[in-house]
Amino acid sequence: MPLPTQNWRAVTPVALASGTTASTLDTLYTIGQAATYSDGSGRTPGSGSAWTWNRQQIAGTTEACWGVPPTNTLQMGYVVAGNAASPTPQMMPGIDNYSANGLAIAMNKNSGSPVSFPNAWTIGSPTSPFGAGQFSGYIMGGAATTNGTMYYWECQEGFIVQVVATGGASSYVFGGGAFVDPYSTSTGNCESDGRLYSVMSTGSGRTWATTWSASGLDNSYGVFKGRDLASKGLNSRFAIFNVGSVTTCRQAMMAQYITTATSYLTPSGDIPYLPYSVTASASTNAQTGPFFGELRNIYFTRAAAAGQVVSNGGVVQGYILSPQATASNTSLVLKY
Repeated sequence: MPLPTQNWRAVTPVALASGTTASTLDTLYTIGQAATYSDGSGRTPGSGSAWTWNRQQIAGTTEACWGVPPTNTLQMGYVVAGNAASPTPQMMPGIDNYSANGLAIAMNKNSGSPVSFPNAWTIGSPTSPFGAGQFSGYIMGGAATTNGTMYYWECQEGFIVQVVATGGASSYVFGGGAFVDPYSTSTGNCESDGRLYSVMSTGSGRTWATTWSASGLDNSYGVFKGRDLASKGLNSRFAIFNVGSVTTCRQAMMAQYITTATSYLTPSGDIPYLPYSVTASASTNAQTGPFFGELRNIYFTRAAAAGQVVSNGGVVQGYILSPQATASNTSLVLKY
């Protein structure tokens, strides 16, 4: 049985004050306090699609933002962190090292209620920054020295951030949540609540490539794609918690590709919604299985530019996630 529908909502984009890690994190925190969505409707953190975001400051400088989804059976917490130094936080095993001025993204399950973040974001194993539960370790995501505009989307169980660089010709993306619906509750296919939890990014210091969907190669830096290889360096990430009370994750990637930016519409003139399937990946540029499931209310669609709103008769239908704001490329739609 499919999991509940996710209703993606957008907060009005916010310009970064500067291209620094602290500014990027402060902008995320500011967006997380918004009282309205971009369509003018109300937003109350902890209800509907609205996440609750807090921040951790060290000597007055923001070094971490942590978010809690409004639907949260497994007491999940997510953290986006970083600073200009070179600390040694607990990274995802075999995947990353922390890079100064970079953004690090992680998740924690079974965090306790209420979900809290009592420890420094740089604390190492076996202690979780969340004080309890299972911590994934961080993946790197985004060039926090990029100045531009932050776009933010959220739903009941997921969030996605895109920073579009000044001028709009490049961007980076990161996010976390119960993105994948396994369409199965059989043992080993999902967590106890029927979900699969993950974090993803376009990679450390990398921008989203316009060729991202043309193949399974993880060097086409993109979203929701990655592979199991410790030396993959700057490439994109998509890490899914292994099922059960464990801290290890499995890399995943798209199970089908769109080889070119599409221009088609439905016979009535609507944009298409093409399912985005997810499989495990290996140390080679290959899909080795198993099949994980499909993204929840996130679909391939026709070529479009970043930041566009999909509407029909003046009614919002969804939001475009695409590499550039200056050109139309193969894109995803986050369905409202």
